[in-house]
Amino acid sequence: MSIQNSSKPLTARQLEVLTYVRRYWQTFRCPPSVREVCLAFGIASPQGMQRHLKALERKGVLNQLVSSLGVTRGYEVTSLGLTLTARQDLSALPMPTTRRGRGKQSRRAANA
Repeated sequence: MSIQNSSKPLTARQLEVLTYVRRYWQTFRCPPSVREVCLAFGIASPQGMQRHLKALERKGVLNQLVSSLGVTRGYEVTSLGLTLTARQDLSALPMPTTRRGRGKQSRRAANA
């Protein structure tokens, strides 16, 4: 599996994370938050997952989505990433049945 933007291939864990992000996009039509990816993989530290996501971005399989205010809004899978995950069994990864709430409004609604 060769990567256009990097001489190193994806690690098994990176491929799992990439496949999860792709499946999440297909299911919910939006990117997962870093915390949602952490929960799916049982990682306590968002910083650890952020390193995986940044490595995938460097390898050209993810693009970081940034709002007009410069705030990160998740990652999208590039065409190269779609190609690499095309043969992956997407059903083998854990997937929430609903999206976790985000922001103050959703926390208020959950506490109501």
